[in-house]
Amino acid sequence: MTSQHWAQQHERGSKFFLNLTRLIVQYCPLWLIRLITFIVVSYFSHLKKKPAEILPATNNAYNELFPT
Repeated sequence: MTSQHWAQQHERGSKFFLNLTRLIVQYCPLWLIRLITFIVVSYFSHLKKKPAEILPATNNAYNELFPT
């Protein structure tokens, strides 16, 4: 696997899921949106371990560049 910048990676989305997201946001209550978001984020973070493993290092680099 080659290391690519995140913006140049292929997205796995489709028009169906974009429309589904729009409908969820438009018609579902906030508690359900939060639950769905939690499930989706958990699924992708479990599926993509490598990007999740580099997040702390990236966060530390940003904190060094832009201290609060």
